[in-house]
Amino acid sequence: MLPLRTVSEGWANRGYLDPDLPVTGEILDAARRMYGSLPPFPAPVPSRRDFARILHARYAEDFRR
Repeated sequence: MLPLRTVSEGWANRGYLDPDLPVTGEILDAARRMYGSLPPFPAPVPSRRDFARILHARYAEDFRR
């Protein structure tokens, strides 16, 4: 759901989450498709870090079942 920024470094391909970037509408749409509805987020747009924390707090129990 949170796409990585990929970088090739020598022989390694690395993926970076960039947690301080804002969440895009595309990411919110993907989350709505997956969960149906979303908990409230801080205005105007949460960072990827805040987005992941909020979703984890709300839906983590669902994944444990």
